[in-house]
Amino acid sequence: MTAPTDTRETSPMTAAELKTLRESLGLTLDAMAEMSGVQQRTAKYWESGRFPVPADVQEVLQRLDDRFEHMTRMTLEAMRQQRTQPAEVVLIRYRSTDDLHHYRPEFKPLPASAHGALLGRVAQAMRREGHTARIVFLEPDAYGAWLREQQRKDSEEARDQWALQALAGQAMPPRQPGRPANDRETSAD
Repeated sequence: MTAPTDTRETSPMTAAELKTLRESLGLTLDAMAEMSGVQQRTAKYWESGRFPVPADVQEVLQRLDDRFEHMTRMTLEAMRQQRTQPAEVVLIRYRSTDDLHHYRPEFKPLPASAHGALLGRVAQAMRREGHTARIVFLEPDAYGAWLREQQRKDSEEARDQWALQALAGQAMPPRQPGRPANDRETSAD
């Protein structure tokens, strides 16, 4: 049995590897094409195997993958450094790319779907370590009203505190078997 080798820098990426990596990063074909400075059709040709995957595109996506892995490890490490471990960790997802870039400008030019993929990785890693990880959407209007009510300014800490409170409103109880999906009322029986 031979030892696994890291072929990322020496072997060209296959079309299947490209598509798999792109999807794991939460990137649409359009987003990958834009990041690569090409038309969507060219990126589609890479994924179909019609054109080879350029080395610079492979490198950009692998660096983003490495960045996501690093951010996941750093998040777990920050949790380990806390004196007390929270029973539940609430992560914030952004519904739109504009919201993501407004509240987290370091994610430009990535789409909100890429941030969602990162959150998925972080939540899985937390669960593997025995933590409960929940994800809520940041609702800009509700968050803004909460900031005014609390007389606070936007900050990462404020968003985290808002998210803890927002969880209760965003976590809908599961639908009971045999009940219509739009029927949220409980029976009086």
